[in-house]
Amino acid sequence: MNKPSFTTLKQLCRILAPYWKSEKKVEAWCLLSTVMVILFLHSANDAFKSFLPKWSVNALAAHDGPLFHKYMLLAVGMLLISIPLVTLSHYFVDKLAVSWRRWFNRNLLDRYLKNKAYYNIGIYSDIDNPDQRLAEDLNDFTQSSSTLFAQVGFSFVSLLTFTGVLWSISRWLVACVFAYAVVGNVIIVILMRILIKVNFLNLRYQADYRYNLIHVRDNAESIAFYKGEQHEGSVLRRSFNILIENYFRLIRIKRNITFASQAYILFSALVPYILLAPGILSGQTKIGVLVQAVAVFTVILNDLSIIVESFPDLSTYGANIQRLASFVEDIEVGPSESASLVSYHQNGVFAFNNVTVETPDLSKTLVKNLELTIEQGSRMIIRGPSGCGKSSLLRVVAGLWKTGQGDITTPDTNDVMFLPQHPYMLIGSLREQLIYPNLQSTVSDEELRQALTEVNLSDLPDRVGGFDTVLKWTDVLSLGEQQRVMFVRLFLNNPKYAILDESTSALDEENQSMVYGRLKQSGITYLSVGHRSSLLPFHDQVLLLDLDHGWQVHSIN
Repeated sequence: MNKPSFTTLKQLCRILAPYWKSEKKVEAWCLLSTVMVILFLHSANDAFKSFLPKWSVNALAAHDGPLFHKYMLLAVGMLLISIPLVTLSHYFVDKLAVSWRRWFNRNLLDRYLKNKAYYNIGIYSDIDNPDQRLAEDLNDFTQSSSTLFAQVGFSFVSLLTFTGVLWSISRWLVACVFAYAVVGNVIIVILMRILIKVNFLNLRYQADYRYNLIHVRDNAESIAFYKGEQHEGSVLRRSFNILIENYFRLIRIKRNITFASQAYILFSALVPYILLAPGILSGQTKIGVLVQAVAVFTVILNDLSIIVESFPDLSTYGANIQRLASFVEDIEVGPSESASLVSYHQNGVFAFNNVTVETPDLSKTLVKNLELTIEQGSRMIIRGPSGCGKSSLLRVVAGLWKTGQGDITTPDTNDVMFLPQHPYMLIGSLREQLIYPNLQSTVSDEELRQALTEVNLSDLPDRVGGFDTVLKWTDVLSLGEQQRVMFVRLFLNNPKYAILDESTSALDEENQSMVYGRLKQSGITYLSVGHRSSLLPFHDQVLLLDLDHGWQVHSIN
């Protein structure tokens, strides 16, 4: 086994094991046991049915009508038994896959949303398209694993059963079928090893092309304003061409494999005739034995060829394992072990003790040796040239970036509210948009209308159809309206501290003055990032950063 295959096998074991040891292990093992029992009964039924062609042909050769009719009735009975067995086997395999996916999805979602893993993956990992891995790759893995296990399990039981039947007919046939299968499997596996890599790339290129299409959809208005269709078309065509080139490579490999596998399958049908023909011609072997031998030989060869026949699916399965395993392994990724980290403590106020801020990849130092305390009731603005680390410092304050040195004390997280430049519009009603993140609070419609009036959005409920209307708010509201909705949230939740990162960048001067004037009167302690000089009157102090990692604090008259 080559190294990549061994690595894939280890990855498979790591993502297989948790479900079978989890709190759902009893249900999982019961479903698995049920599948195994059904497969065993199905195989035993098939083995018995293999004798019916032999007996029926011999009865016809002997012109024994009553005996032939007896075997036909027996065949009908065996077929009636097969129908529920096949149906139930598919049902319980699918049920196992769904139960497994439900547990796996809940487990991964919990880890994905815990400790801001969804954010850290984009910073510290090269994992692409986590949404596809959680949705499509996870579903494909559980379904493929359950189906593959059922196929392999059935083939194994069938192989044991039918080998005994064929052994009773001819030991030479048993030896030939195993030798033929080994040689054929080795040849085809060698031809198909490259499929895993090509299929992995196919999944990646498919995801990249889909991401580029989503990018156009999500930025449709900006692209239209900039007349960026030519550039976006170039990006999409390039992404699609890469996908198609890889797909052509994939179908060329499949062409060669199909040629080899068809030769392997078609020539196998001749083996029983060649070995049993002398006995048939000499009269020592009945024709019914040949009929049974051909059927049993074919079944055993199919059982031994399960890997070869499933290799196209296995190659996709291997790529699926690699994508899902890398996501599972990196889902709790964080800063490099060699990186020094800022220490955090809760002490009621914001304070920076000799804090140095570095980018997550450690390629750049933004701020050095910051000493600062933000007293409750104060209002500070951070200013400086682009690229000096203003927004990055807020990320460190929020604990999103931790690379650096020094100690930061913070208030209780429930006492702090962040207002980013690009507001988060949750999926929900207008009421939920306004009271977020405290969705359990009971705020009257009058209070909501008053809060909207304070940010010049008094007409919003009537415009959208009321507070309980659910819309795609990023499409309905302009960026400026979304930013004012953020201030409504701030005023309704009334935290002790607020952190604002260019939170009025889309507002005109009048609306900016209105919301900051209301904020200044609220008694909330706030720290802002902003370029406009018109923001200065709403602050007491300015933290000035420069491009040489330096900083200064000044009072504002």
